[in-house]
Amino acid sequence: MTTACSSDEAGPGDAFLGTWTTTTGTQSVIDCQFASKKENLSITYTVAKTDGADLQLTSSADANCTLKAKVVGQRATVLENQTCVRKEDRYEDTYKFATTSVLDMPQAGTGTIKLEATFKRSLDGLDTGFECGFTEEAPIKKQ
Repeated sequence: MTTACSSDEAGPGDAFLGTWTTTTGTQSVIDCQFASKKENLSITYTVAKTDGADLQLTSSADANCTLKAKVVGQRATVLENQTCVRKEDRYEDTYKFATTSVLDMPQAGTGTIKLEATFKRSLDGLDTGFECGFTEEAPIKKQ
């Protein structure tokens, strides 16, 4: 007698899969000559399966930046040493995300996202010497 395997079993992070939105997101740049804060941002996050991690998170604020995360219980934590490059006008910022970046889902379909990073800024390809802090935080709901 053989036993069939079922592919219907939920994998780590399956409850996180899908599209999440916020209309009250806050982004802050700190410890920098050009500190700024943006509030009430409408941001969509897409959470999908990926190789090499349980999940990947992609923000509508920067579709070129995909972060891989590991799931433990109701928390997805961004993996160590991930970087993204964001370009705006003549500036190029290289972000290094901290493992304190998380997507928490204490109740099905609702949660909080908190991204933390440091970034180095260059202007026209030259290092400006600025290293800044960045946070993005918001309550989110699954669509």
